[in-house]
Amino acid sequence: MLPPLCSTPASLAEQVYANTILTHPVDAHYVFYTDGSLIHLGTPEVSIGWSWVQIHDLHLNSVATYAHGTVKHWPSSSHAEAAAIYAALSSVPNGAKV
Repeated sequence: MLPPLCSTPASLAEQVYANTILTHPVDAHYVFYTDGSLIHLGTPEVSIGWSWVQIHDLHLNSVATYAHGTVKHWPSSSHAEAAAIYAALSSVPNGAKV
């Protein structure tokens, strides 16, 4: 079994939703860019981070809102990228187009 993306599912939700208000696109289609990062692999200072930005297509790809956080377990660059995607998808309403 793989470790969770963060300490608890609640802590990820807290990171994603804290101070993050998605803007509702006119066409009900959410657009995100995601990224993950990994530094200092193999050292005690290993750090994994993720982020996403919501983009408005109608406003020349302007940033509508964003979120970011860290991952505490299972250091890998793929895990960081997956965490970013998971966090973005977790922030949209059920049934939304992304």
